Amino acid sequence: FALSAGLSLVCAVFFRLIARIRNVSISKKDAYLAVVLAWLSICLIGTMPYLFLAHDIAFTDAFFESVAGFTTTGASVLPDYVLNDLPKSFLFWRCFSNWIGGIGVVMIVIVIIPSLNAGGYKLFSLESSTQGKMLPRINEMVWRFIFIYLCMTIIGMALLYIGGMKIFDS
Repeated sequence: FALSAGLSLVCAVFFRLIARIRNVSISKKDAYLAVVLAWLSICLIGTMPYLFLAHDIAFTDAFFESVAGFTTTGASVLPDYVLNDLPKSFLFWRCFSNWIGGIGVVMIVIVIIPSLNAGGYKLFSLESSTQGKMLPRINEMVWRFIFIYLCMTIIGMALLYIGGMKIFDS
């Protein structure tokens, strides 16, 4: 995990320096591309722990696991004997990537779609009394959503624990 974190930090610093050097305004098309590239890079970075694991996991399988986690599909191509042999830290990484993916998908809907004036948001704003009021409050909405997401996670864990599941499994 440290090697994966170090490599992603190096990439982040590199791209941050490039962004500071080139001060460019972005069009709507560039924003779409940035979102796609961000998701792709997140999935590639999430692939690294699988590749650095002692088990021989192919790149395609590792990439699939990462994409499945960050898109919250929960699918897996790893055989049961590999999953049963994984250390708990790795099982936590798989669950955490799904958890982060859940936040990410909803954040795209809350933050990015409205700012792009996508069709669904136009319909919502036509029928809503909050037409002009929603975009300035996005920061507040994001923090409320994170709070609700954390509370639901903790409540879900508590209920699973009360139901007889071990705390790590819940």
